[in-house]
Amino acid sequence: MGKYILNTLLAALALPFAVEAETLISEDFENFAESKNFEYIKIEPSDAAPIEGKRAISGNASLEIDTLGLTREYPPALKISHPQMTPNFLYKLSFKCRTPKFLPATYQTYFAYMERKPSSVRGRDSAIGAKNGTTFSFKSDGKAREFVFYFAPLGGSENPYIKITSSVGARIVMDDLRLEKLPLPKCAWMLEKDAFLFLRISPVAGAFYNETDPMFALPREKFFPFVDKYGQLKHKNWRGKIQSDGDFKVRIEEENAFEQKLGAIPNRDKYFGLIDPDRKFESTGRFAVRKVDGKWFFVTPEGNLFWSHGIDCAGSIPTTPVSGRENYFDDVSDKKYRQKGWWSKGFYKDKKYESFCFGQRNIDIKYGDAAKDYPQVVARRMKSWGLNTYGAWSKPELFEGDVPFAFFASSKHPTILESKVELNAYWQPVPDYFDPKFEELTNVEMLRHAKALNSPYCVGVFVDNELPWQTQTILTPKAVLACPPSQPSKIEFAKFLESKYGTFEKINAAWGANYKNRDDFLARTDFFPKTEKSQRDMLAFERKIYERYFSVCRNAVKNVSPDVLYFGCRMAWTNELLEEVASEYCDVVSFNLYRDDVSAFRLPEEAKDKPVIIGEFHFGNQDAGVFGGGLRPCATMGERMEKYNTYVASAVENPIIVGAHWFQYFDQPVTGRSGDGENYSVGFVDIADTPIYEAAEAARKISERMYDMRLSGKRTVKIKKQKTVTY
Repeated sequence: MGKYILNTLLAALALPFAVEAETLISEDFENFAESKNFEYIKIEPSDAAPIEGKRAISGNASLEIDTLGLTREYPPALKISHPQMTPNFLYKLSFKCRTPKFLPATYQTYFAYMERKPSSVRGRDSAIGAKNGTTFSFKSDGKAREFVFYFAPLGGSENPYIKITSSVGARIVMDDLRLEKLPLPKCAWMLEKDAFLFLRISPVAGAFYNETDPMFALPREKFFPFVDKYGQLKHKNWRGKIQSDGDFKVRIEEENAFEQKLGAIPNRDKYFGLIDPDRKFESTGRFAVRKVDGKWFFVTPEGNLFWSHGIDCAGSIPTTPVSGRENYFDDVSDKKYRQKGWWSKGFYKDKKYESFCFGQRNIDIKYGDAAKDYPQVVARRMKSWGLNTYGAWSKPELFEGDVPFAFFASSKHPTILESKVELNAYWQPVPDYFDPKFEELTNVEMLRHAKALNSPYCVGVFVDNELPWQTQTILTPKAVLACPPSQPSKIEFAKFLESKYGTFEKINAAWGANYKNRDDFLARTDFFPKTEKSQRDMLAFERKIYERYFSVCRNAVKNVSPDVLYFGCRMAWTNELLEEVASEYCDVVSFNLYRDDVSAFRLPEEAKDKPVIIGEFHFGNQDAGVFGGGLRPCATMGERMEKYNTYVASAVENPIIVGAHWFQYFDQPVTGRSGDGENYSVGFVDIADTPIYEAAEAARKISERMYDMRLSGKRTVKIKKQKTVTY
């Protein structure tokens, strides 16, 4: 794990750092109950306790944090703060830890984030973990390891804090925790709030930083511009980087040789389903789902088993904003590749701006007149690499070809909850699904996609992505109670209560309320009942919200194409009630699951027996020319592919999972994608259209063996450190 961890941020000032570093917290947990640092260390949840004797990592006692019972994403584990933590300084956090070797997952993953308040997002801490966070993951073998992280709170409030969470419920034993405040290195200007506008991840954050790299000793005036004419980072070299237009011809020749070496995968039908005479089913002309030997599968239109090994955003070329940041780039003058920005968070919020498409310019240079045939390049790569499904947001032109696709559509909801209660809402405010126009407009929207939805190559339909569902039940009905009288959901809530109780006198008796009538109920925004009956009623109304959403979307899809599979909304923030209702309406339930291993993932016990498809996952390396390693960062490409193999194999082995789609086809721009500034090295193809051959080879090996793995229940792809592939 040594390469995985940020080893040091001492730069050329190693000696001054060693001398001037200020220790803020030093905790060995020997006297946990009487710890002087306890006021700075907040344990969440409450089941954290010292362990002693042989179970301790060092000394006589260590701290054990147990969240094994929590199955939702990112349960909290440890929160660390100190009055002297302020912006524009570097902080070093180090500790020893281990997990029990009996834990089921191959890897246990924890996140260390620097966060801040006040919130810029309704109801949430404004996390800057993407800029100042990293992950540490290790095998559950019970061995103790030491981790070192560096954080740089770029601007924001005067009281940032560090938070450690697990990817899912887990157990960790910690000891010898130390938090140090460090003096600023030569690259201190990179820590300034306005040094890098709109970048989700800065150069000094995460595993990208390397104190021996000369770029981190560059003064501001020599660092800019830092992006060349191909959209690549100027100050770093890596295998495959384009140095001149002539390199593109070489890259084409390399790719042709690679594809010829791979050849075609045998025993696949025209939809890439498994040709097996012993497992041949009825040909329906459309994709379907079927349970075989206790495991869910897709079935191709020809009646063969199919597992969806896909990739999101296939052929979709990312753009990066340039307005107000022209000094970042060598050349963004060509108007052919500039376009108006249409949406943004952060720096460009409510501003007009232009973006530039380096990827399209590179494709035009690389292929010349044949650039118009780029969809064929994508399709050829998919078949060669063993990727059998275009995932969400793939370029529509691809759907005219002969590769299966999962179509992505959006419902239309013109009204939001105008509530005094704050709700977790990242991508968008919480919609009001009881607005009558929600059903009307969603039906119209699905009609627009009739051709795609009725294609035999359409595996199924996602409707919406990462909606702001609340992980805490009853929170949404509580927010409805705090809405104005005209809110459609509030009016529906009143009807629901009247239907159940008949009169407001009976409602008052059950809720401990004093409503005069429906008008009074609608007008009140400050009463939140706490009786047992009221909590049951609020939970029942929350179910009605979910039922309304999924029924409207399902009906809209099926009205256009009765036989197409409905995948529901790609869920990121969920609760068990939501998942239960989703299973009642979806043919396949979809989740975006950024984890190391999904072998143990299941729907709630009360849910219907339905298959699950993973709409997003990824791992990103930070040893090339993009600063960010994504939501699951890795230091090197080798580690990225090791984790990829583990993840896909665990999904293939899981009896309810019928597919997993990687996010995404292209690397994101080093200066951040239009919209929210994400700049992750997570592509199968870089910004210059050069394949990431390690990724392509790993996908191909999995695809060749995934049906044997699923049917036999034995992992036939060896999970070992991936060697660098050169061609």
